[in-house]
Amino acid sequence: AQSKKKKAAFANIDKAISLEPTPSKAWLQLATALAFELKKYARAEIFLKLLTKRFPEDKSHWKQLAGVYIHLEKGKLALATLELAQKAGHLDKQADILHLVSLYLNRRIPYWAAMTMEDAFKKKILESTEKNLYLLGQSYMQAEEKLKALKPLKQAAALAKNGKADLMLGQVLLDLEDWLSASKSFGSAIKKGGLSET
Repeated sequence: AQSKKKKAAFANIDKAISLEPTPSKAWLQLATALAFELKKYARAEIFLKLLTKRFPEDKSHWKQLAGVYIHLEKGKLALATLELAQKAGHLDKQADILHLVSLYLNRRIPYWAAMTMEDAFKKKILESTEKNLYLLGQSYMQAEEKLKALKPLKQAAALAKNGKADLMLGQVLLDLEDWLSASKSFGSAIKKGGLSET
């Protein structure tokens, strides 16, 4: 009965919006919420595009639109949406930045993932946790920026309880032909253990 009511409510608001040249923000938000609940992501995309166009200052609409694009498997558009949101200063939470970073990495643009993280560290949006520093090092590694990967990996290794960061640091040092430091990092990785999880 509940889902029948939601479907009816959605049909009504959808029709009302289609008849109104400039539907109100409240209408569009209600239609978006119902579209999400009914998993009508293509409709949610239409409402959210209207919301971001008419009310660009509202952060939540940008994040929701990126989420819809992911549901619709439109990764490129999800990334473009979050890039616009970041330029507008809407990504001010750690989870938002990490979402953008994961999209860059998924689309094999690791250098921009690293740059986004560096900027977020400077702005104190990202915390210098082992996980975040490891991800930064990993992004630099994927971008073939081995020298830049050293610092975050050293910091991650110092905080880490398992040997994952030490192992990656050892690999970077090996590539840079710093055999002695590489050997120390590998030794530390084995000592800390927990490498089977990687």
